[in-house]
Amino acid sequence: MPWMTLARTALLAIIALCPGRSVCATLRVPLEFRSIQSAVNAAATGDVVLVAPGIYLERIDFAGKGITLRSTDGADTTTIDARASGIAIRISANNGGESVLEGFTVQNGRNGIESFGGRSVIRGNRIRDNSQGGVGAGILCNGCTALVERNVFSGNSCDGQFISGVISVLNSATIEIRSNLFVNNPCRAINITTPTSARPTILGNTIVGNAGGLYIDARTGDNTNQIFRHNLVAFNNIGLDVVFASTQFNALFADNVLFANAIQVRGINSPIGSLGNRAVDPAFVNAGTGDYRLRQDSPLLDTPMSAITAALPWGDYDLAGNCRLADGDGDALAQFDVGAFEFEPRTFRNGFEDQAGLVCANGAAP
Repeated sequence: MPWMTLARTALLAIIALCPGRSVCATLRVPLEFRSIQSAVNAAATGDVVLVAPGIYLERIDFAGKGITLRSTDGADTTTIDARASGIAIRISANNGGESVLEGFTVQNGRNGIESFGGRSVIRGNRIRDNSQGGVGAGILCNGCTALVERNVFSGNSCDGQFISGVISVLNSATIEIRSNLFVNNPCRAINITTPTSARPTILGNTIVGNAGGLYIDARTGDNTNQIFRHNLVAFNNIGLDVVFASTQFNALFADNVLFANAIQVRGINSPIGSLGNRAVDPAFVNAGTGDYRLRQDSPLLDTPMSAITAALPWGDYDLAGNCRLADGDGDALAQFDVGAFEFEPRTFRNGFEDQAGLVCANGAAP
């Protein structure tokens, strides 16, 4: 996928709290520790485990530590392979700080990543070819507080039980799932099976070619804390699947695109035609080669918010590392595009692309 880059996040400076110490430690694999798990075992809250390129045949347990596990060169060159022996990475309730996983390919787990309680950030990874050990073939968020952003999920498999998914969100979870690509998973992409106290926000994802797109359990009768906005759901077996909707489905479902799914909507009346939800061709650059960026003529560029809501946690960058907010259609009004990729026009001088001094509309530097 030529558009994929993790360079912007691979070596970010870290400012962390280190209880009882003036400076956090950086533990390097394999320079100082032969395995990732041995470095994690030696780390303390606030420390960084920095991993050089390679294929690491092991399973990782954060052991309740608020640490950062990051690759030096990104997911293309750094792989954690569980060899179908169990959960690839386990993140449990952390004792201070947050647990960060960034810049790895995570594969061949029976469940790729499990996050139970605590605070976690899962960013810039390729999560692929994992199978369902219990639920959540790619990620299981069970009562967790998590940010899942700018990941690519592919080839993850699961069965059809009610709580199965590439990402399964269960119990009282507060999770933001934003700017991710779900492609060719024989599994539902996102499964939200939560009580009314949970607060899932599903924002700006591209979901293409999966067994299912968005699956929502509505048996509580009150989904008002659930937000689904600016998601692109296309070419799946089922686009939007809402089960147990015996009463009105009242999640905020707005400005999404459901296109060419074998079954567009099941379980509720179709939301297409209301609150900015549409069924239009997204105009991918080249879906045949796996390039799901938007063309300049896409109707998904600069999609206005059609329902008043509190400020949404978009983040600064899209999946490709471009500004998340850009004036894609050239009308001098920057608005968010639908899906994981923001069309970002460039300034040209003398026929060459010039990014010097370019600043994202939200104030971040690209």
